Amino acid sequence: GMDKKLMKYPIVSFDWIDSSTTHGWNDLEEADLETGMSCHSAGFLIDENEEAYMLADAIADVSARASIGDHPFHCPHAVPKVAVKNFKVLVEADS
Repeated sequence: GMDKKLMKYPIVSFDWIDSSTTHGWNDLEEADLETGMSCHSAGFLIDENEEAYMLADAIADVSARASIGDHPFHCPHAVPKVAVKNFKVLVEADS
């Protein structure tokens, strides 16, 4: 099973709307007013503040493998809370 100290982070999922952009210089006819792309994320909630959630898709017991140093989170990414819908806790964190 997973080491208890790694389960101090809950596993969550949510839907969110990503922003969209065009590239380079455009006039109004070339610019496409998109509302963004619907996305879904699930992962370890490693941090949170008033504005955003920080998710990592994997966590590691860094004490078991010195080669990765003190970097236990794989691909952490922040999602602004204003873009989030349907937030769910899938697995509670151990206390």
